[in-house]
Amino acid sequence: MHDIYRGSEWRKWDLHFHTPTSYDYQDKTVTNQEIIDGLFANEISVVAITDHHIIDIARIKELQLLGKEK
Repeated sequence: MHDIYRGSEWRKWDLHFHTPTSYDYQDKTVTNQEIIDGLFANEISVVAITDHHIIDIARIKELQLLGKEK
């Protein structure tokens, strides 16, 4: 049987997530890979990036690519 027929599953989402691009992010040295690894380790399936005052398209695209690999 295909996975699509397994029924409902609970997933963890973080709908208010900041990256080092956000002006008030504490540790600007955190890499995109470290972000993805942390999300994966905490079993977060979906993230909404809510950085303050800027939309870093390059970072978002790289996070999407790295996340897709996980």
